[in-house]
Amino acid sequence: MFSNDHKAGITPAAAALTQLASAQNFKPTMGVKIVEEVSKMKEDFRLQTAATRLEVYQLLLRLVQDQAVAGELQHKYGSSSGFTLDLLSMCQHERDPKNLMIWFKIIKTLVAEYSPSEDVTNEIFKAFSNYFPITLRESTTPIGVTPEELKSALRECFSAHDRLARLAFPYLIQRLDQGDSMKVTVKVSNSNLVTHDHADVFRTTSS
Repeated sequence: MFSNDHKAGITPAAAALTQLASAQNFKPTMGVKIVEEVSKMKEDFRLQTAATRLEVYQLLLRLVQDQAVAGELQHKYGSSSGFTLDLLSMCQHERDPKNLMIWFKIIKTLVAEYSPSEDVTNEIFKAFSNYFPITLRESTTPIGVTPEELKSALRECFSAHDRLARLAFPYLIQRLDQGDSMKVTVKVSNSNLVTHDHADVFRTTSS
């Protein structure tokens, strides 16, 4: 399902698998297989609707937070964390605020609860630090996410584990020196896709 372009079936499939993963007799090896299959969407993932992507993010969060599934993933992939790199590649274009809230939780979990190598940690850091500073454009469409919630979720990625300290401190100092020149803005558009803009009116670091 996830490796083929069956767009109409991805949303219900992801929702059903999320429920299945909550079942008492759910096998951790099945969770590993689901993560691998989801990753096969690759570039096609960003072409899905925001609602479809949200279902997929919720499925992934449920799986990576499951201790038994996490154990199987780490046993199979070790510190090389190949599945993590696949997820980072698949989700790198996300700009929808609701989806980012879940994606940041996934990233935080991968940093705090797994044991990625130094190289993988570098890639994880790049994935979320590219969103800093972040702000949310005003929209007439209610989205259920506030700018402060979005900023807080991103900050939690930076503070997820002390293995990030060697990357976070020099990066944040450098960004402070850049002033207001670089910003990432997320907004829900009429098509439910999200745009980004590097020029905005306030800084995440000011709040």
